[in-house]
This record gives sequence, structure tokens and C-alpha cells, in this order.
Amino acid sequence: MIGQKNLIEKINQYTIDTFPRSVIIIGEKGMGKHTLVDYIKSQIVQLPLIDMTGNISDEYIDEIYRNPNPAIYMIDLSEMTEKSQNVLLKFVEEPLNNSFIIILAENKNVVLNTIINRCISFEMEAYSRAELATFLTSEEDKDLILDVLRSPGKIRSTNINNMRELFELCDKVVNKLAAANYSNMLTIANKINFKDDYSKFDIDIFFDTLSFCLLNSYVEEHNNTALKMYNFTRDARKKLLDKRLNKELFFENYLTKLWLIAKGGN
Repeated sequence: MIGQKNLIEKINQYTIDTFPRSVIIIGEKGMGKHTLVDYIKSQIVQLPLIDMTGNISDEYIDEIYRNPNPAIYMIDLSEMTEKSQNVLLKFVEEPLNNSFIIILAENKNVVLNTIINRCISFEMEAYSRAELATFLTSEEDKDLILDVLRSPGKIRSTNINNMRELFELCDKVVNKLAAANYSNMLTIANKINFKDDYSKFDIDIFFDTLSFCLLNSYVEEHNNTALKMYNFTRDARKKLLDKRLNKELFFENYLTKLWLIAKGGN
């Protein structure tokens, strides 16, 4: 597995008898959390893998306890609400004999402390630029992509032509948002994928690209407004991890506040 040498060495020290019963793997979107689970399954635990992410309920968990079979139970918290996490807590507190629970999360801040405290944490390592370059399928606009995208999953899912258009859009936001009127500013939301329209821009990659452009503007031009916009964008991006969020409404509110900052407001 590319880019996770220290973590793999740590995992390789375990056997099926010593591997923790409850584990949480922390890593941003596209970092390779599912690939790491596959590695654990094939190299360490060697048990069937059951993805129970979409089936978290008291009834399903009770059924597992009634018919216990040795397995790895994987749960991706990026697909779960806090209510579902509370249901999951029972399962984590009382793990089955000869079975393992592996939880995936993008950030510890979105995980209930009661779950974290009952798990051993494995944190994905940041990828170097050279490691990320190995996931590119073309040398075309290599630097453009590597300047912004910091995970293999995002690189693999990005269309280079789409990325160029996204850079152009973000450059306009940095340099022309202050001059835009309110209705024109809101049209940016029409370019973001909220409902599986993959011809539009991924919202996570939009925030990554805009953050890069804003920070670059501040560093190169000492643009204090760009720094305020960057800090606001960075904080707003963290809220995307909340699965209760109406992303479309959130994004329109975000654009409104960003527009006000660009015009000299707070």
C-alpha cells in the first residue's frame, strides 16, 4: 500500500490473536481507508468482511448477537448521523468473540467520544507529493493537480479538464467576487454537484481548490481579504462532515457570507 509505510509496519506487528477488537481508522476522504481495511483482512485477520454501514439498527445488531459468526464488521461513519452512532455504541461496547469492528472516519471531531474511547485509533499518514504522483494517469497538468489534491482517491476521481475549469472558477471567486452582484454570485452554486450530477464540480474538491487559490493570493499579494476568505472557507469546509447538513442550503449561505467578506464585511 503506497504512502502508509509507518502505519503498515505498526499493523504488521499484530496477529489475529493480538489485533484490537475495535479499531477506528482516521483519514480524509480518498486517503485509502477502505484499502487499508482490505489489507488488514487479507494479511492479518483473514476473516469475512461485512460492511454494515447502511444497516445500523438495534434489530440488525441483535441479529448479529443471536447468530454470531467470526467476521470483520466495517462501518463508514461518513455515511452516518449522530443518532446512528449512538446505536452503534452498543456494538462497540460489547464486541463479539472472534470478531472485529473497524470504523472509518474522516475526522475525530465527527465521532462520539464514547466510541473513540473504546477503540484503538489508526491515523492515516499524509502522502508526499512523489507518492501522490504515482496515482496520476497522465503527466498533463501534473503540478496543477498535485498543488491541490492531497489524497489518492481525489486524484483518481478527478477529470483534468474539469479541474482546469474549477481553477478558472476559483480564480474568479478570488479576484472578481467583490465586484459581482448578489444574484450572479449565487450562480456558483449551480456549478456544484449536490445530486449525483458528476458533470458538475465535487463540493469537497471545490473547497480544496478555492482554499489553495485564496492562500496563494494572500502569500503572493499580501491580500488580507483573501486571508479572511481562506479562514472562513477552511472553517466552513469542516462543517461538510456533518451528515445532517443540507449541503445545497449550506453552500448558498456560505457563498453569501463569502461575498460579504470579499466586499469588505466581516
